[in-house]
Amino acid sequence: MQSTRPGRVAANDGKFKDEQAWGKACFEDLERRELGEPATTSWSTDFLVREGESREELGKWLRNRAVPWKRRRRLIQVVTDTFPCGGWLHKIGRRATAECELCRRIQERSGRSGQDRVPVESIGHIQSAGCAGQSEAVTAAHNKCIRGLMSDIQVNGRKKSHLTVLTMEEEHTIGTLWKQDGCDAICSREELWHAAKDAEMLIPLQQGEGEPDALESQYEERFWKRRLDGIAIDTVGKKCYLIEFKRTRDRRHSYEERAREVARRQYKSLLSGLRVVEQQKGWKVEQLVFVGGTCGSVNVETFNQNLKLLEVPESKWNHIRRRMARRLLEEQDTVLRAYFAQKYDTTSECGGEGSNVAEPQGLAHVGRDVYA
Repeated sequence: MQSTRPGRVAANDGKFKDEQAWGKACFEDLERRELGEPATTSWSTDFLVREGESREELGKWLRNRAVPWKRRRRLIQVVTDTFPCGGWLHKIGRRATAECELCRRIQERSGRSGQDRVPVESIGHIQSAGCAGQSEAVTAAHNKCIRGLMSDIQVNGRKKSHLTVLTMEEEHTIGTLWKQDGCDAICSREELWHAAKDAEMLIPLQQGEGEPDALESQYEERFWKRRLDGIAIDTVGKKCYLIEFKRTRDRRHSYEERAREVARRQYKSLLSGLRVVEQQKGWKVEQLVFVGGTCGSVNVETFNQNLKLLEVPESKWNHIRRRMARRLLEEQDTVLRAYFAQKYDTTSECGGEGSNVAEPQGLAHVGRDVYA
């Protein structure tokens, strides 16, 4: 038998002599290969032993007796893939189908019953905007996470920094942003559309937006209606950072890479246009994607890189990251309580008249370890 190159490298490194170091190296290698099966004994173990993902905050949350037991139990169920959603109940024979009950109800209410396929009621589905019944609760969770992060960045930024976050209170469309002070310093609306037009018109219009021979005005209208989670501008140093936040299921190790790719595709035309402006006017333009896992995953390395670019002092990085991980855990539980509230409670609704989201009942986290 001839030794392989990876085998010779491993032998030279000597990692195999230490059981823990060798086990870690093997685990990381198997995860990167994505063989369709756990690198350890189960997907839950893979999730828990993965390093650099702020797991210490998950441990603190589970050990904290100030957090109501029902909430800690729900987190354990999600991590161990035993949360009692429709998919799991069908798997163990407690439900006839795995269809999402909330999506089915809304289809019946709108008279489309039987016309559209009902998605599987998985834990990932009910925590995504793809669930018709959960979309408002999921959107609210996303907004709370990004608004909290933007606030932390603004409060903890360097005092002498010229970088200003323009979208502190809420998301803004690209069109609205380019009417504000600051963005017009990069380029005018006309210049931006001219630079982004070719890339935007390569993206097909969605069904109902126009015919195959759609006019340029339809593509332009769609371009200006896109929303940004955040944008930070330094008019002195000529720096512009497009900030995007993705809250996603973090079961697999590739969760962050997939979310970042979605963000890149989502704003491809805007980035393309700003790259042209960057070359013409000497601005530095970059997209910063913050990815948060529903179970509190925050990658330490990429999170710190983003904070460094946003001119946050290094001494504040861990504090902001821990707050972000805790916020993600709280919002996941809020979304799960909204799911139970809709499924079993038909008397209380939130979100205004006509809302499909039932108000989650129970103690609310008001800060630190205080619940009311």
